[in-house]
Amino acid sequence: MRKKRAMTSQKASEVKVSGHKNETHFAKIIGGTVNPSNQQGKKDVVDKKFDPHSVKSGTYWQIFLYRCNRLETNTIFQGIGKVANLMIECLDVFPEKYEDYLKNNRSYKVKLQKPMRLLL
Repeated sequence: MRKKRAMTSQKASEVKVSGHKNETHFAKIIGGTVNPSNQQGKKDVVDKKFDPHSVKSGTYWQIFLYRCNRLETNTIFQGIGKVANLMIECLDVFPEKYEDYLKNNRSYKVKLQKPMRLLL
């Protein structure tokens, strides 16, 4: 017998409601608004500068894909307390070259613990 892969209607509804809550939460954090007219598009939230943001489901934000200069200049991150500075502290733990990280990744993970706890 084949395994059913589709979500149940109830599960799909829960996922949808959860997504709307995430959009509202993110909009509140950045001082933006939820874009109700574009529920099928990629512009879930609009910030104060009218820049669009797409909010994805999941447990973690991929904020560490940003470079330090974006964190230093982004007014949204700068406006959320010490968040930008803590993220920069986390990024500063790592060496310039990935090869150097691989040689002693344990030490970098230990160094990362303090700024990550502060960020949490």
